[in-house]
Amino acid sequence: MGRTLDEIINALPKSRRARVVRRYRELQGGLKHIVSDPSVMGGEPVFARTRIPLAHVAGIIAKGVPLHEIAEDYPDLSRADLHFAAIQSRVKRTPKWPRKALRFVRMSATGARSRARPRKS
Repeated sequence: MGRTLDEIINALPKSRRARVVRRYRELQGGLKHIVSDPSVMGGEPVFARTRIPLAHVAGIIAKGVPLHEIAEDYPDLSRADLHFAAIQSRVKRTPKWPRKALRFVRMSATGARSRARPRKS
């Protein structure tokens, strides 16, 4: 069976241990400020008591916009919220669209289905 989080942290060099623990606490604290409610922005994860999507702020950070500029544009976000969005901006995302090639089906005038064939050039 795998090692526990405490075992992994204790195996780190002392110089890195404090940083890892601090980042983990930031991550856990940030998760408490994220809500997902179907009646708010269609269920997209947003910062609590705002309608600001987490993915939007993380995308801005990923593009290289400094945190102080984002804080000016979004004064409702705390410094902890921005740091959490910065962590989320580095998380690898899986695409939401299908990875398989799409198959187009064309309907005829009679309602029968036929496969669309690519045009020859």
